[in-house]
Amino acid sequence: MNSTEIIKIIEKRFDETGNPAQIPLLKGNRTFIARLADDGIYVSNLANQPFLPWAVFTETVALLEKNRGRAKKR
Repeated sequence: MNSTEIIKIIEKRFDETGNPAQIPLLKGNRTFIARLADDGIYVSNLANQPFLPWAVFTETVALLEKNRGRAKKR
C-alpha cells in the first residue's frame, strides 16, 4: 500500500468520525484526542511530541505488511 492510499484511508475515517476525533485506548476506560492536519495528525497523548507526520503511518503500515500484521511491543 502506498502513502497516498494510507493517507486517504485515514482522512476518510476522520470524515466519518469527525475532526477532532476521540480515540479509545486498548486498555482501561481512557481515550485521547486526534486532530487531522494537512501534514499529519496531532494527538493529545504524546506530551512532548504530539505531532505525527504522515511518514509515521506509512512506515507503520510497511512494518505491519513485512511482519504479517504483527509488531513487537518494546
